Amino acid sequence: VGYEDGSVKIWDMKTASCLQNVNGKDIHSSSVVCIDCHPDNNLILTGSTDATAKVIHSSTGKVVTTFNCAEENSEDENSVESCAFSYTQSSLAATGTLTGKLSIWDVPTQTNRNTCQHTGGVVKLKWDTTSPLVYTACLDGVVRMWDARNGKCCLEWSGHQDAVLDFDISRDGKTLVTASEDNTARVFSLHKPDS
Repeated sequence: VGYEDGSVKIWDMKTASCLQNVNGKDIHSSSVVCIDCHPDNNLILTGSTDATAKVIHSSTGKVVTTFNCAEENSEDENSVESCAFSYTQSSLAATGTLTGKLSIWDVPTQTNRNTCQHTGGVVKLKWDTTSPLVYTACLDGVVRMWDARNGKCCLEWSGHQDAVLDFDISRDGKTLVTASEDNTARVFSLHKPDS
C-alpha cells in the first residue's frame, strides 16, 4: 500500500500483518499515486508525484532501482499516475505521467527502452495479458494501444468529449470499456477502433 508521505507498506493478506514498512524518506519524497506487483510477487513498482517510479524487493523492502520520469525543462506536473509490470515479458515495466509520457523500462538493466508521447496526460495504463502491448487512457479523451517493442502507437479509440479517467478490457480480450469526465461510459471493440 502506498501512502501520502511517500512510504510503502507490504501486507500479508491472510494474517493482516505488515511484512515490510519502507519509510517515505527512503523511497519517495511525496505521495505514492500508483502501485503494482510483479507477476512473480518478488518485486513491487510504485509511482509518485515526485516524478519517480521505484522498484522494491518485496521480501526485503529495499529499493532495487529508481526510474526518473521527469520531463526535462518541463514546468508541467510530472506525477507518475500509473505503473505496471508486463504479464508476458517479466523484465518490462511501464510508467505513465501527467506530462503525457509513457515509458517502457527494462527492469534488469534499469534502462528506458521506449518513450511514447501523448497529447494529454496519461492517467491509467494496462498491459495486454497475452502480448507486449500497453493500453493508455489519457486526459485528451483517447485510449491508445502501444507496441512496447518499438514504441509505436498501433490503435486509438476516441469519442469522449473530456478526459478518460478509467478503462478496462474484457476477459475475452474483445471489448474495451471506458469511463470519462464527460459523464459517459463507452464500449469499444478492441479490433475495430472508434466503433
